[in-house]
Amino acid sequence: MSQCPPAGDLEKRIGWGLRALELDPYNRPYYYWQLSRLFRQAGDADRERSILIKAMQRYSEITEPITPGFPRPRWIKNNITFASIYLRLAEILQEEHPEQARAYKTIGLKFQKAAAPNESVAGARSHSRDMTL
Repeated sequence: MSQCPPAGDLEKRIGWGLRALELDPYNRPYYYWQLSRLFRQAGDADRERSILIKAMQRYSEITEPITPGFPRPRWIKNNITFASIYLRLAEILQEEHPEQARAYKTIGLKFQKAAAPNESVAGARSHSRDMTL
């Protein structure tokens, strides 16, 4: 079995991220967030935007923070991931689509508020630096 590529091998990590989403496009919203970060690291703004939009399409029914009553209650931990995705899309779309960006920001802030009190989008970003796909 092969191992994850080294942290410095960005193209291989992107390839692994794409493969992970190909194998399981529904159960790991965090993979979309991580892959978008890899595209951003690579300076590929178009692919970053594309994968975030794909995440929103894939999880289009999730526009409110996840609560214990959600059909998948263990997904409550994904509130911070959805906050990160919505807030980053708001940043990206601000100039071209300000109304849509405001809507994404509003949704992202709801997810952020619902996340564990000791988590934040910045915290999720710094914590995820150690994660690889």
